[in-house]
Amino acid sequence: MNHERSFIRQFPWTILAPFLVLLTGLVIIVAVFLTT
Repeated sequence: MNHERSFIRQFPWTILAPFLVLLTGLVIIVAVFLTT
């Protein structure tokens, strides 16, 4: 039962991970535009 709970806890991160990567990429692009 403990294993199942840890899986549910990690599951949302699998969905948020690509979104987080996209967000960080966007922030880097904005930073490059501001510094240039």
